[in-house]
Amino acid sequence: MIAMPVAAEGPDEFDMRLVKVFFENKTQLNSLASHLDIWEVHQEEGYVVARVHPAELERLQNMGLKVQQFPQMTHRLYLNWLMMPGQTGGIPGFACYRTVEETYRDLANLAAAYPHLATWKDIGDSWTRMMTAGARGYDLYALTITSQKRPGPKPKLFIIAAIHAREYATAELVARFAETLVQGYGNDPEATWLLDYFEVHVVPQANPDGRKQAEQGQLWRKN
Repeated sequence: MIAMPVAAEGPDEFDMRLVKVFFENKTQLNSLASHLDIWEVHQEEGYVVARVHPAELERLQNMGLKVQQFPQMTHRLYLNWLMMPGQTGGIPGFACYRTVEETYRDLANLAAAYPHLATWKDIGDSWTRMMTAGARGYDLYALTITSQKRPGPKPKLFIIAAIHAREYATAELVARFAETLVQGYGNDPEATWLLDYFEVHVVPQANPDGRKQAEQGQLWRKN
């Protein structure tokens, strides 16, 4: 098992609100789009749906913009981030998706269990880890999968997942893909052929700093 540093905590995400912000022209719309987390744009009706922090909400109102809040919709949205009954792992409310730490642990263990097929390698530091001289943030890892029975060079497939932090499915998808290839080698003819003749490189968490923010309920997208 690999001990991972804990990413920095962000603001109280459960204090965020979903709102309609009305605009009068394209210049106003472009200004809103430059700094708000916009979910929908309704050009004809003249408003956007955005997720804002209370300080942003106050600033929008001080600018004289019309803002309409959706308290019931906001409440329903954040119910998703509560741990489900009996949930012991995975992202709160989304047990089918592994956290950064769980993904790293499982793929490291996969490489340890199948050293003739998989290698787990530290390939660098996350942005936060670089900016804090290793005090916070994460290492970046890649899993290399290929059979040692046939020498290379072999054509390479390079997969980067979880670039957008709040898009949970991609990291889980590539982790399961890697597990299917490794665990299927020698049993599944397609997995065997792929690893005999190709080399697969998987970066399962390209943006672990942002992903950890998203796992805390922030719907974070970037680093």
